[in-house]
Amino acid sequence: MKKFKIISGILSEVFILLVLVIFITERYSNYRFLVGSTDGDTLNGIFLVCSAGCLFVSAISAIISKTERHIVFNSFIRFLCIGVFCAFALIPTSVSKDCEYYTFTSPDGAHTVVAEEWSYLLAGGVDFYERINPMLVICKENFSTDDGYRAISSGDYSVEWKENVMSITLQNGNNIYKTINITV
Repeated sequence: MKKFKIISGILSEVFILLVLVIFITERYSNYRFLVGSTDGDTLNGIFLVCSAGCLFVSAISAIISKTERHIVFNSFIRFLCIGVFCAFALIPTSVSKDCEYYTFTSPDGAHTVVAEEWSYLLAGGVDFYERINPMLVICKENFSTDDGYRAISSGDYSVEWKENVMSITLQNGNNIYKTINITV
């Protein structure tokens, strides 16, 4: 039983440390965690399962342990802390926006740019990220559109690659086109 409590405590602490690292990385640097073609959804699912696992392990140890009745309260507090850390670390600022993701790979396959196209009420835009590895991207450029117009979803764009520079021409919704050069 004692080993079970130690293991659950260590797992909870490692989990909280991981969430803090993600929080600090996302809030205080240009890096973001972007798994596959979704932002946050995959990570939120993983961390939700981990939070539920930590709560389950704490609940099992509370049921098995007859000498420590306060462990239920401690487990509840631990779960709340994990939930709060997850909420701040993993819910991006664009959670209220309707986001779609597009990936553009250079012809030689050496560089990848991810476009996060979003709209919210009468605002819209595209944020461009360079993919560093399968989980991490860095913000490179952004582009605003009128009336929440989605240029990439609408097909109003063209892409050209020249070595490590991607040039993308987008319409902002009023037939005004702008070319953005993204160096990766």
